[in-house]
Amino acid sequence: LRKKLTILFYELVGAILLLVFSMAFLSVKLYPGLILLARNLFGTTRVVCNCTSFISLSKNPTLFASYLLSAVAIGLFFTHIAIKLFKLKRETSKFTKSILADATRSSFKLSRSAKRLNLHGKIVEIKSARPIVFCFGFLKPKICISSGLIKKLNQEELRTVLLHEKLHLIRREPMKMYLIKLVQCTMWFVPGIRSLTKKYKTFSELLADSFATN
Repeated sequence: LRKKLTILFYELVGAILLLVFSMAFLSVKLYPGLILLARNLFGTTRVVCNCTSFISLSKNPTLFASYLLSAVAIGLFFTHIAIKLFKLKRETSKFTKSILADATRSSFKLSRSAKRLNLHGKIVEIKSARPIVFCFGFLKPKICISSGLIKKLNQEELRTVLLHEKLHLIRREPMKMYLIKLVQCTMWFVPGIRSLTKKYKTFSELLADSFATN
């Protein structure tokens, strides 16, 4: 599972990097043509080179239309990625802040389990009757768990739940899931992307379950 998960992650990240680099390469190739197009449109080509014969918009409408459409498509693609990147980051931060607003002092039961699992300082307890537990944070991930869930679990069950989240923390899954969600949102048109992201999420949970039960 660990090997499969690693391969899946590299496949997904590789897919978006390949597409971004392809678009960047096309942008570099299109740049001279777009400059020529702009000069023709504004009538500066003859002024610059004193040309008597040059490619014109009226003589080559298909060529110039292709340049324009390609430039617009590439511009929209990078704009789409930037918007999704900002939107996902904002939504994630908003969700985390709303949950952590109810943070409270860790109970003795949680502190005891955290110490046994070497998770001291890496768990945040929130005051809520709902059964909530998840891993959050990009650079310094932590585990969030609700007081309601802690009360419902015995010491061994709580330890198992925390072990599950500990693997997500060790593997920096919040950051990886953010990148994978970005890939899914920006590359929805690529065949197989949705299936790969679904597989990654499933394998991630299965691996964490295996880690906890073992």
